[in-house]
Amino acid sequence: MRMSNWKTRLKDGIKANKKSQRAVSIEAGLGPGYVNGMINDDKDATIGHLLAVCRAANLSIYKVLGDFDITPQTEEFLRLLTNADEATQQSILHLLQTSRKREAPGSPDHGSQNQQETIPK
Repeated sequence: MRMSNWKTRLKDGIKANKKSQRAVSIEAGLGPGYVNGMINDDKDATIGHLLAVCRAANLSIYKVLGDFDITPQTEEFLRLLTNADEATQQSILHLLQTSRKREAPGSPDHGSQNQQETIPK
């Protein structure tokens, strides 16, 4: 049986963190063979269980599912942003886009420290 990439990343991450699949399963509050079954026996995992397994294994769900290396700070930002209302999300998006344009070499605002930007409400 060929393992899917996310399962390989999960298995390798658990091993790299010097934990056993059994220990991760138990720490995640699941049965002792849960992780082994998920990785080796094509046992379906709910997102809640996979999140618990990643936390117990000290792995980022973003790294496991998408092979994205992100910092804990970025992960926290994404969690907070996801739970924000649409107006807040739009304001933050606008702020980041404006900041990025100012930082771009050759942009009219590049290097300008005194520019003030209005954030839409």
